[in-house]
Amino acid sequence: MGRLVLAPEYRTDVEALKHCLFLALEYARTHAPVHRLFASCTHVLSRLYRRFAFTAFAREVPLRGTSKTYTLISGGLHDVGRALSGRPMQTAQ
Repeated sequence: MGRLVLAPEYRTDVEALKHCLFLALEYARTHAPVHRLFASCTHVLSRLYRRFAFTAFAREVPLRGTSKTYTLISGGLHDVGRALSGRPMQTAQ
């Protein structure tokens, strides 16, 4: 998925984020062989994504031409799926 966008009234709802991520991963899993997930996010959001089995592997990564920096995160499909749903995700057939 390229970007997850939530309406302002849902941005503090961790369960809404969890549900959206689970649906996106389920869709990806059924359409492609997915083993590992990668994303960029703000440092604050990287702490939130730890709840879903993502880990940071690069911090303060600059966005060229701006003063913005990002954190790069990754997580295994099975670990993230388990954190989002409470059960392991199956691999694509």
